[in-house]
Amino acid sequence: MMAGEMPPRGEMEQLEKLFEVINLNPSLRRLFEAERRLGVIMEDIQRIVAEPLGELMK
Repeated sequence: MMAGEMPPRGEMEQLEKLFEVINLNPSLRRLFEAERRLGVIMEDIQRIVAEPLGELMK
């Protein structure tokens, strides 16, 4: 799964069920949402830094 491949169907269903159970806990739900937002911010920062560097390399 770490190599960019999709997990087998059974494993994917198991992960979805686990996510549903974890999502029932409000604290964990907030943690996962905060982690997702942090990921978006990190992607934005990387893009903001990389675009000007790409222009300099041209």
